[in-house]
Amino acid sequence: HQKKQYKIQMKKADDKFESTPMYTWMVENAEDYGFVLRYPKNKTDITGVIYESWHWRFVGINTAKEMNKLDMTLEEYVEYKNK
Repeated sequence: HQKKQYKIQMKKADDKFESTPMYTWMVENAEDYGFVLRYPKNKTDITGVIYESWHWRFVGINTAKEMNKLDMTLEEYVEYKNK
């Protein structure tokens, strides 16, 4: 009886979404619907996750607006609110 072998290939997340009209719309309007970009480019050291243009998180309208105004990730915002 032969054992099956499986090969797993790990790739960086595809960020083609960043070049779409929907991404542009999200950047301009997402906070008005309560969403924030979960893993922004300039915050990898804080989130521990590489930039993902397609990964948006619902946090509520007021929270999204405040997080964007303060330029904070979810991790930073939670820490800021818990002080």
